[in-house]
Amino acid sequence: MESKTPRYHIIDEPKATKWDFLVMNPMVIIFATMIVPIIWAPPFAGRYWVPLVWICVNGYIMGSATFKREVVTCLVGCLALLAVFIGFAQIPHEVIENTTIGWFNYLRLALNTILFLTLLLAAFSQMKSFSLFQYIGEGRE
Repeated sequence: MESKTPRYHIIDEPKATKWDFLVMNPMVIIFATMIVPIIWAPPFAGRYWVPLVWICVNGYIMGSATFKREVVTCLVGCLALLAVFIGFAQIPHEVIENTTIGWFNYLRLALNTILFLTLLLAAFSQMKSFSLFQYIGEGRE
């Protein structure tokens, strides 16, 4: 006979996977984004896109309840980074040479602002699921 006990499912509860050991605190990803470029410069402008991919993979492995929102946030951030790259590439070469304004300083500032704003939005969205993941993980041991 089938059991008549009611089953419940908490929608925010992360699912256990075999990749659980790869999940890390989203704040660690933000701090690594700040510190790693001091030591090592990833190729292909990896400084700007690798953390966004990393936080999306982290949310997927964790089974984050807000995974779709995190992915959309990261995609919008990537598009904004690309738009800034293209926008600064449209500045005529003569304008850059004939001014004393440090255009590349502004480019770096704009890129870092977009990157960290995007990362913070995605990480804060992921923190609730990470807290549940930690809490549930302690019960599995």
